[in-house]
Amino acid sequence: MLELDDIQGLVFSGYARQRCARYWFLKLPVVGATGWLSRLLSRVTTSERRERASDRRVNVALTVSGLEALGLSEAALLTFPQAFLRGMAAPERSSLLGDQGENAPEHWQFGGTPAGRVDALVVAYAETADALDELSDALEDDFERFGCTAHVEDAYLAEDLRDHLGFLDVRSNPRVRGGPRKRHKNPYDPGVPAGEFVLGYRNASGHFAASPRAPLRASTRLMPRRTDATRALDLGRNGTFVALRKLALDVPAFWRFAGRAALELWPQAGSHGAERFAETLVGRRRDGAALAATDALVGGPFDARAANRFGYRRTGDGAGCPIGAHVRRANPRDSLGDDPAESLASVQNHRLIRRGRLYGPRFDPAAPVAAERGLLFVALCADLERQFEFVHETWLNHPHFGGLTHERDPIAGAPPAADTTDDTFSIQGAPFRRQVRLERCVRVRGGAYFFMPGLRALAYLAEG
Repeated sequence: MLELDDIQGLVFSGYARQRCARYWFLKLPVVGATGWLSRLLSRVTTSERRERASDRRVNVALTVSGLEALGLSEAALLTFPQAFLRGMAAPERSSLLGDQGENAPEHWQFGGTPAGRVDALVVAYAETADALDELSDALEDDFERFGCTAHVEDAYLAEDLRDHLGFLDVRSNPRVRGGPRKRHKNPYDPGVPAGEFVLGYRNASGHFAASPRAPLRASTRLMPRRTDATRALDLGRNGTFVALRKLALDVPAFWRFAGRAALELWPQAGSHGAERFAETLVGRRRDGAALAATDALVGGPFDARAANRFGYRRTGDGAGCPIGAHVRRANPRDSLGDDPAESLASVQNHRLIRRGRLYGPRFDPAAPVAAERGLLFVALCADLERQFEFVHETWLNHPHFGGLTHERDPIAGAPPAADTTDDTFSIQGAPFRRQVRLERCVRVRGGAYFFMPGLRALAYLAEG
């Protein structure tokens, strides 16, 4: 049984009702960090059912420097995974993620340099902007009282559920076995064990992911469970890891590129060509329907229940959905190798729970001043290397994904390090394949790896 009253609420809820959100990327004080966390603890919301009815939510996560500021010992820190300890901006991690050139950490607004250090992430969610401001005032009073400083980002879920490019956000988040939310079974998206996302439970391989430990303390009131004969505490139980990236999207540049590419590919398409090309890059229609859906759905009205009920096997040659399209790379479903069942099973070992939100104003061509806009991408998982980093390196950024050559994800991928002219996208079809040279319109503006503890672990850390 999942201990929902000890698991932070973001794990099992995207807070769809609480459309307004504010992210604080905090630097904790040298003295007083435990006092701040102790004050915050009563505000943190869990996955327990009665808390899901609240109109305001607060969650918190910590980087390795944040755990150090809270007094966690070096021995305890060394029980955390190496990817987390090194951080997203470390050279070997940023290289793996493709963060180079203008996307390199030294250009980030937060998380990439010592000056942009982030110790903690606090996120508040509310149903209205006024309610969010009221909640923010209370949180920021405590930040100021305990000497925390913050980089602040506002984000939201659009009322029409569309992203900055006008695509309906049909998230193919996994169905978690034993989770609090029951959803219809999907043969193309089998249920994933909770241990893929929450530490302390069995994962898709039948094992327990490595969980950080901490020493026993006589004063501990709400102790996480002991893990082994060492009498250590299981600090990781009911916690998860968070990968956060701020991704700026140049919307006007994207549509200019889409228009030029469409004119070259389908000159007869006229004004509809840019939209058609954008849908080809993404792998979905703008109304959310998948290009690889069944014949009955293609061209028909959008069906929310069927939005993720599809595979790629029947269009394995890319005739329906290009092999390199964004949604196909991000979740290959049944398309890897020769056995669709094996492919589905393999993919479940690398799934992510996505909780991202838009930032910046919706695009208005008539607006006199250009504004930055994009996505605060948030992914939750139990293993940063096997899940988040694997998806980036092996699916999004691998130039030979699915038998392709010299290609990377056209939306979220990184251009080649040596030769950005060798950055293409293929559209498979009869009688021949068409190829377009990409223009990159997404830029990484910040990021970090966090650990989101369970409530008992937070109480332990607050005691210092």
